[in-house]
Amino acid sequence: VTITATTNANGACPAAFIQYNVTVNRTPVGTITASPADVCIGHSTDLIFTATTGSGPFDIVVNGTTYPGITSGSVFTTVTPLTNTTYTLYAITDLGTTPNCSNYLPNSIALVTVNPTYTTTVNTDACESYTFPWGGTITTSGSDSHTYLSIHGCDSLVTINVTIHHSTTSEETVVACGSYTWACNGITYTTSGDKTCVTVIP
Repeated sequence: VTITATTNANGACPAAFIQYNVTVNRTPVGTITASPADVCIGHSTDLIFTATTGSGPFDIVVNGTTYPGITSGSVFTTVTPLTNTTYTLYAITDLGTTPNCSNYLPNSIALVTVNPTYTTTVNTDACESYTFPWGGTITTSGSDSHTYLSIHGCDSLVTINVTIHHSTTSEETVVACGSYTWACNGITYTTSGDKTCVTVIP
């Protein structure tokens, strides 16, 4: 901007011309974003500053912390939040202008959503053998674990503890007069012969 001023000598004739060259710097404007915006608990995300007005580099203030000399489009910090967290851009100062211009109302936030991981333990009983849902069969008591991905892509660990019960076979000879009631099944027999009783182990 060029401004020309005229001064009068003795209040009459023009005596001098004064020219001012004025540079008006624009107020810096920018935003912050998280990449990625959704993370699993324990994982990190990058916070990125992008200037839409200003030459830079920039000093920025986010959640009370000052990050100096930031270039537009670059990662200015990496965070590992434990819960959903909002990061607010409170101020921008353009170091590429003289004087340095600042914006204390940039009105930009980045929300990071933290998704949980899950750990599940299942106890179960089986006769003779057990096949796990993810494959693999055991014939003795034991456990196995498998990691699935949740809807948000986070690890979910499932552990199954299995108690294996094995059947046993026993034989007994009984001599009775007239009839015999077998306690194993409660049946009364009046004829001789081989009888079989199957019991279920609880």
